[in-house]
Amino acid sequence: MNALARYFAMQGAVGIPLSYRNVYDPREEKELFEKGPELLDLYADCLAVLRYIRSNCKNFGIDTNKIAVIGDSAGGHLATCLGTLDILRSSDDIKPVFVVACNPITDLTDPKWLCYVGAKTRYSEFESLDLKDRAMLVSPIYNAARSSSPTLVINGINDTVVSPMHSIKFCEKMLAADASLLL
Repeated sequence: MNALARYFAMQGAVGIPLSYRNVYDPREEKELFEKGPELLDLYADCLAVLRYIRSNCKNFGIDTNKIAVIGDSAGGHLATCLGTLDILRSSDDIKPVFVVACNPITDLTDPKWLCYVGAKTRYSEFESLDLKDRAMLVSPIYNAARSSSPTLVINGINDTVVSPMHSIKFCEKMLAADASLLL
């Protein structure tokens, strides 16, 4: 996303590419996956960046009423999480005013992605939930609401990594929730 951040900066906007920890592939690196960060950690990383930006907006020349996020694939999942999920937020956290989700993973109950949720969580408030419920907790499709950030969803119809059905079903949920959506 560095190239996009540079592009937007050249257009007069502030572009900040953010980094987050990665989840190991549980099918190939099971031991590292079990010891490494979980999906909620990645979402928490992104929330921390938004908090930092909000608390330093004057230093960066940022209007907090104009913060948008963009992400692709797993980053599209996290961008969409920032626009839909309310978990781990403090009362003064802000949602982005706009989300651009490219090829987003929106449903972690999908068998292809369920293994990334993990059998256990280190978040005590969610440890009593079973695997499917925790997958739903971090799936934008199950958290789409009228209060969700307006979202532009872009997905290649021939994407072989993230099924276009993730985007289609997410758009249907957003429309059903009367949330703002650009098609």
